[in-house]
Amino acid sequence: MDDDTVKFLSEVARRSQDPTMMRSIINSAIGGCEYNARKECERAADMEVVASMAMNTRLFKGNQKFLADKLEKWKGRTALRWDDQIAKLKE
Repeated sequence: MDDDTVKFLSEVARRSQDPTMMRSIINSAIGGCEYNARKECERAADMEVVASMAMNTRLFKGNQKFLADKLEKWKGRTALRWDDQIAKLKE
């Protein structure tokens, strides 16, 4: 752990001695977890849309820009690299 992290955790430990402050710390942590969970659900939903549309290309012809936009939105935050596919969809 770096020094800033150690200082931060020490400060949290000190402040958590007060029950009111502890409640605020817990609520902040829960809020951060909920936010990240919502973003991951949104990313997963977008990836499902892309996969669904790609599998049904006959039904969704003409939506290449939509697919490229969805893939670009999550660029760098997916397990796969989509750069080539995005470029081809934008042609």
